Amino acid sequence: MGHSILFVDDDFDTRALIKRALELQDFEVVVVASSFEALEVVALRKFDAYLLDNWLPEMSGVELCLKLREKDSDTPIVFLSGAGRYIDKVEALSAGANSYLTKPIDLDELKVCLNELLYGTAGTTD
Repeated sequence: MGHSILFVDDDFDTRALIKRALELQDFEVVVVASSFEALEVVALRKFDAYLLDNWLPEMSGVELCLKLREKDSDTPIVFLSGAGRYIDKVEALSAGANSYLTKPIDLDELKVCLNELLYGTAGTTD
């Protein structure tokens, strides 16, 4: 397996789709449904990237991003959210996110984004 990614989204179908698509690209994907679950998992292990929804139970993706940045200023954070207003993007990027993609997601765009952040290239590592 390649890089490890924590994907935080409260929608089961979205979690399943993204997990499968990224695993086909040789990513290890851990999925959780809430901000609190994400913080529990992050306390136990390190990831190479975080994928966050903006609308989450308990706290917003922006609040989760801020908490992740308190502990880790380097790991790439990508928002994958249905919240597509300009202000949503600005808030996420201001909180420390590296990129903000809106749903419905283009899987190729997500793969390119992750490759750029993790490998410094839009291509694959093959």
